[in-house]
Amino acid sequence: DVAWGNNETVKVGISHGVSRKERGYVSRFYAFDTKSVWFQSVAVSGPFCLGRKAQTDINAETQIFPYPERNNLIVGNETYDCPHVTFASGLVDYQADTNYAVLSYGVNDCYSRSIVISKKRIVEFLNLNSTVL
Repeated sequence: DVAWGNNETVKVGISHGVSRKERGYVSRFYAFDTKSVWFQSVAVSGPFCLGRKAQTDINAETQIFPYPERNNLIVGNETYDCPHVTFASGLVDYQADTNYAVLSYGVNDCYSRSIVISKKRIVEFLNLNSTVL
């Protein structure tokens, strides 16, 4: 659950879009109202990409694919500093602090990552880059 507007709460999900030319993915957050029967969307963020593994990641050197190539993803006229294939697989409340969420995703069909993101940051994505429906 994410605080939205005037004392409202919405659910947030993550979706992906496919670039047909380079066969890459970009992600978007979407927010929807659970009070309506049809779970009406209230906002969709602009596109963003999820990062690759970094040398500073814990135990990165022990992984099968320690440091992937640094090819950028190009979608239309936009260049993203991210792997071609990132596929979000989970978005849940962070149990240690419910002001945060944990986003898990796969990278290049080779390894997985999880990141902790502030719910305020998710709302910023939805407000700054959004299409309000």
